[in-house]
Amino acid sequence: MTEFDVDYASLSIPVVSEALDENVIIEWNFVSDGSADNFSGLAIDDIEVVE
Repeated sequence: MTEFDVDYASLSIPVVSEALDENVIIEWNFVSDGSADNFSGLAIDDIEVVE
């Protein structure tokens, strides 16, 4: 994820066609630089997976 925004933002990430009709695992890997600023976090809300 390369988007930096102080408001919530919608992201749409396409899935390759080879994954259709297959079981998939969706993962998030958050890494912070450990700085003491107010923006060292990640909020994930209202997840929707559609076919």
